[in-house]
This record gives sequence, structure tokens and C-alpha cells, in this order.
Amino acid sequence: MQKHLILAVAAVALLLACTSEKPVSVKLNKYKLALDKGETVTLTATVEPANSGAALEWASSDVSVATVEGGIVTGVAAGTAGITVQAGDKQAVCKITVRDPLAVASIDLGLPSGLKWAACNVGASSPEEYGDYYGWGETEVSSSYDWPDYGLCNGTSASLTKYNTDSSCGAVDNKTVLDADDDVARVKLGGKWRMPTIDEWTELQTVCTWTWTTAGGVNGELVTGPNGNSIFLPAAGSRFRTDLYRDGFEGNYWSSALYADSPTFGLFLYFNSGGYYQSNATRRDGFSVRTVM
Repeated sequence: MQKHLILAVAAVALLLACTSEKPVSVKLNKYKLALDKGETVTLTATVEPANSGAALEWASSDVSVATVEGGIVTGVAAGTAGITVQAGDKQAVCKITVRDPLAVASIDLGLPSGLKWAACNVGASSPEEYGDYYGWGETEVSSSYDWPDYGLCNGTSASLTKYNTDSSCGAVDNKTVLDADDDVARVKLGGKWRMPTIDEWTELQTVCTWTWTTAGGVNGELVTGPNGNSIFLPAAGSRFRTDLYRDGFEGNYWSSALYADSPTFGLFLYFNSGGYYQSNATRRDGFSVRTVM
């Protein structure tokens, strides 16, 4: 009888050992996430092996920016924070960017469409600042702007991974307008902010008065709407590889539209002291972005 009891206890111990293993890894369903101030999103953690039984511990690197409880993340104020989940001695981190859409001033120019334009470029805090530069469809500033650095290809113009209408340029998906996840205005500013379509640039060209001028010591175009309100577009130039070209002399502003006839190009608005027009440029180039809502 005693022998049978000892064997039974040993069997239970062995069963517990087999059903509760030390965590080998913990993974999150997202490792980068943007949300608006006051918005909540849920992160999901997966522990391997599944029978580890390890408790999940969640933490925020900056609770003044974002808090987390049981994987539910809440945006508190604009900024960045790391949300960490830990299982045993294993952990994973998601970079959280909290946006405050109301912090960006919107200007009503009295346009027929009712569209409002932002007062500043993405990455700028005043109308005269150049702001940041982005490749078409990219949502992060790059250290270099060339095909090997471009995020929507595999290193060359013949290896596009998204937004492609030509099989000689890579994988074809026939997408010609940026998705919200690839719209830097939506990603960085949140709310209803987005990049303008090429037709919305056309409305700005045809309905408003454009004046080449200097504001705060910076050259650019003062665009005045039918109601007398204005926005200033600085002549921020453009970036290729690591260099900045022709700032103070020209402005280059992306639209959300692909140049479908040649998908290595995106459509944009160009201006200098002699005028303004629409054209296309290679997607890898670093251009300015002005947003609308």
C-alpha cells in the first residue's frame, strides 16, 4: 500500500513537471503601435511553450505617456513609451507612440470641399519650420534616401513590395492610393489627419492665391483661400541619400497618390519662385508632407 502511494505521488509530480515548463519565449502581436490621446488598444502576448503556466506581468516605461493593465494600453499624453510584458525571465516590448491630433492647428481656407489644411509640415512646430522628410509611403524619417534605404522595396526599384502596377517592378498589387498604415499624417498625427490626394492639391492650386514670399526669414509660398485665411508652405527642398537639396529655392510636397503609369514614382506638388505645378518623383526621395482633414 505504501509503495503504491509513493508511486502515485511520483506520478503526480512527474505530471506537474511535464505540464508546467519554464517559458522559452514571449511574443506580442504588435511591436510598434500608434494611438491617440485617450484611446485604448489591446496587446496580446503569446508564451512558448503554451503549458508554461507563467503569469504575465505588464509595465509601461512612462505612465505619463501610456498606461497598461492586463495588456490594455491607454494613451495619456503625446510622446513615446515602451510597453513591456514579462513571463518568467523572458520579455517583449512594444514601442507606443501617443498622438494628440488637437495639438496641430487646422486652417479653414474657405475651400469648396470644406477641407482644412494643417498650419505646419509634419515634424514642424511652426509654419516656417521645414519639418521632416519622408519617402512616399514611409512613416519614419530615414538616415538616407535611396532605394537600398526605402522601406517598400527589397533594395532596388525593381523589387517593390507594395503599391505596384507593373510586374517588372516587383510584386503587383495594383494599389494606387496609400493605406492608412502607410500614410505618415495618419500615423504621426492621428485623428482625422491624412495626406492630401492629388485632387486636393489641385483644389488648393485653382481656388487659392499663391504668393512667393519670405516668412520668418524662410522662403516659400503663402497660399490664401477665398475667405482670406492663409497657410505658409516653406521651400524645404528635398533629400537624396544623406544630402539636402535646394532648400530655400523650391518646395516638394507628397500627395497620397501613386503615379500608376510608372509605379516607382509618386505624385507630388512642386513650387519655386517662378510658379507651381504637379509632377511625379521617385518614391525613395525625401519630400515634405503637409496634412489635411
